[in-house]
Parts: sequence; C-alpha cells; structure tokens
Amino acid sequence: MKICFTSEEISKFLLHENAVPDTLLPKAWFLSDISRTFKGVIYHTKQLVSDNKVKPDKEYNVKITLKDSRKIKQFLQYTYEMIYYDGPIVRARIQSTFVQEVLDEN
Repeated sequence: MKICFTSEEISKFLLHENAVPDTLLPKAWFLSDISRTFKGVIYHTKQLVSDNKVKPDKEYNVKITLKDSRKIKQFLQYTYEMIYYDGPIVRARIQSTFVQEVLDEN
C-alpha cells in the first residue's frame, strides 16, 4: 500500500514541519485491507518505533506483516510490523500491537 502524510496533518501536532510524528505511523495499518477484516472494535495498545525518517508530502510504500497472534484470556492480540519504503530504502520500521475482545459463546 502507499501512504502520504501531508504537512497539514502533522501541523496539528505542533511539530517541526520536516518530521512525521511516531504516533501517526500506525495510520497505514488502519487504512489497509488488513484492518477491514476485523469485526467490532480493535484497540491499538502498544507500538515500538525502531526508526523514523518519514517526511511529510512524500509518498511511501508500506509493507505490513503479521508477526504474532495469540489469545490471552478473552482477548485476541495481534502484532504487526510496518516498514515504510522510499524506493529500496527503509525510512521507518514500527511494530504495533492490537487487541480485540472476544465474547465467549457459552
């Protein structure tokens, strides 16, 4: 998938105009086909950004990969890795964990 963060978007965070804040990086997952497969509410609970050199007003290719999924009590937990590419160069790498409550059918 491709994504572009506009200068307008990041201006709401009152940050330097040449940086996309870490908090916006999971946006790629929410806009992806993967997020549309989930029914009900899913919560973004944790993220680990190991690199972020994403600039505004530039289009990036994003590769999203499921790294882990497990059930913990009544919750399903999914960890995805998102890598932002500028051509062959990696500009950002983020791991995000999402949790969804599962209602017991008994």
